[in-house]
Amino acid sequence: MDYSDRIKRGMALLDALREGWEFDVDLRWLDMGDTSRCVLGQLYGNLWKSPSSCVEDKDYGFFLSGGFEYGETYAELTEQWRAAIDAWRDMASEGVFSE
Repeated sequence: MDYSDRIKRGMALLDALREGWEFDVDLRWLDMGDTSRCVLGQLYGNLWKSPSSCVEDKDYGFFLSGGFEYGETYAELTEQWRAAIDAWRDMASEGVFSE
């Protein structure tokens, strides 16, 4: 399953909430199925301590959209987040987001 659009929305939300967030996520430990090791868990100490705007909507890519019955897995979501954050870091380092 392709989560790229949802992940882009999630990254934009995080940019609005916490500048530089992408450098605070340890990609080696990233696991979107673990409330402490997912993106929000790493940024806020635990998924459930993150701002409510992050956990209210599945359109931000922090959760599976339809669940396991649709063949979705957190491993797949994790890999797509890992690749997206890596690319985001490269763009930020290159000054793509600077004015």
